Amino acid sequence: MARPSWCCATTATPPAPRCWPATAGIGRCTADRYVDDSIDVLSRNAPDLENALHHSRRDSARVILDGTLFDSDRCAERKPDDDSVDLWYSGHKHRHGGNVQFIADADGEPVWVSAAEPGPVFDITAARLHALPLLPRAAQNGLVVLADLGYEGAGAAACTCPSIASDTSHENASAPITPITRPANLALRSMRSIGERAMTLLVERWRLLRHTTKRPTRIDELVKAALALHKFEKQTR
Repeated sequence: MARPSWCCATTATPPAPRCWPATAGIGRCTADRYVDDSIDVLSRNAPDLENALHHSRRDSARVILDGTLFDSDRCAERKPDDDSVDLWYSGHKHRHGGNVQFIADADGEPVWVSAAEPGPVFDITAARLHALPLLPRAAQNGLVVLADLGYEGAGAAACTCPSIASDTSHENASAPITPITRPANLALRSMRSIGERAMTLLVERWRLLRHTTKRPTRIDELVKAALALHKFEKQTR
């Protein structure tokens, strides 16, 4: 069976991605099906939340919970309660996409990603659906879960720490900043900001995550496939 020319080391200038199926001698629909099948296989190898929390509790004392919006093409699907609004359009980000929750370890490495919710869904709402059911038990076992103020109301499951960080709390915004709370806020923000590195690693490595033309309901499978490949690459280094 002949190898596709873009896989050969002798190819000086690889063809554009849309020309790959023709170069390999297969149809475009067949190539799309191969891609979908590969994504399905890889996404099934991504760690689930329970295993991710177990390994994180063993390897480090804390994790970071956060969410991000993955861009997609416009989708004509409408909200069930309002036919005039696109289901996947985020008014906050002003673009279409899916809200994916993720957990990063203390080093900023991604360890888990959730299913995708429509763009307008708030982080705390998506977390209640996919992450918070298991986080309280992990917190009771000694794992510290850090999150930003978008997760206020998560209770003991996630530490947004408004009680000791009064200058970042919406409820205590007018409270005076003491010499104790300011260093505490700085320390918490420093530890929590490391979580931003997790999605940066995936998005910068896999261009498909920057903007996908697939249907938005496939966003979570794309991110899970990227996470599985990231972990495989990390093991083989």
